Amino acid sequence: MLDKPSENTSKAAEADLRAATDLTTHEQKILKQIRMEEKKIAPVLHKRKVIKGPNPLSMKKKSTAKEAKTGAKPAEEGESSKNGNKKSKKRRVKLSAHAKMAVLAKMKELTA
Repeated sequence: MLDKPSENTSKAAEADLRAATDLTTHEQKILKQIRMEEKKIAPVLHKRKVIKGPNPLSMKKKSTAKEAKTGAKPAEEGESSKNGNKKSKKRRVKLSAHAKMAVLAKMKELTA
């Protein structure tokens, strides 16, 4: 087996290794200049989202020029469902059982 080298030898070897891998002062100055030039360059501007128009597939079709020239008749009662002029449905409000009972109790008190 080999003996462990002395501390002086290991320190000298590390110093030689650092000297070989470290940059010289001239190289360090050049690197600083390059970094400063990179900072001076304007940052890349990100593109902003452009407001787009509505989805043409979901839009209602407009009357064409031919219909306007021929004088399209107004929709009658039977044709109203075809043109999308539906009557709006009345939606039923759902109440829980205890709320219904409370309302009925109040109604009885008021009418009695």
